[in-house]
Amino acid sequence: MAIREVKLIHKILAIIGIILLGIGSFVSCLSLDNFIANVGNALMIIGIAISWYGFIYWKP
Repeated sequence: MAIREVKLIHKILAIIGIILLGIGSFVSCLSLDNFIANVGNALMIIGIAISWYGFIYWKP
């Protein structure tokens, strides 16, 4: 793969991670059930990991 394609993949991963962070925080803040709140927290942790990996190689 070309370097440009690799940077595009990391850019997409960074954006997906940020979207997962937003969804996870929304779910965990507005849920009435502890299980759903924990699912939201897990989504935020996954979003942090994905966006961290994406932003290591792509810096806007």
